[in-house]
Amino acid sequence: RLREYLVKYVIMYFDNDFPRQNPIQEYIRNFINSRRIYQPPRSVLIKMEEAAKLFGVSQQELKAMDRKTLTRSYRRLAMTHHPDQGGKCDTFLRLTEIYQGLLRKKR
Repeated sequence: RLREYLVKYVIMYFDNDFPRQNPIQEYIRNFINSRRIYQPPRSVLIKMEEAAKLFGVSQQELKAMDRKTLTRSYRRLAMTHHPDQGGKCDTFLRLTEIYQGLLRKKR
């Protein structure tokens, strides 16, 4: 099964029409493609217990964090969990999803 963040690239690759001979057809195809309906990614369910465990703080501390503190914590954890730094890809992706969801809630 392909990871969600790679799906859009596969769709873009297979949706790509290779050059046509007729410029009018190309113009029409570009017009149609520019007006396709965009479906935003589904919202990620965030379990506060999991988020608190991943960030290494209690749930109350996580709820009380402001955006600046949350961002600092995320960046510190991202450096340790990033696959280029020897971390696991799944953990890093989940950390990023949780961080983005928490940021949306903090607005």
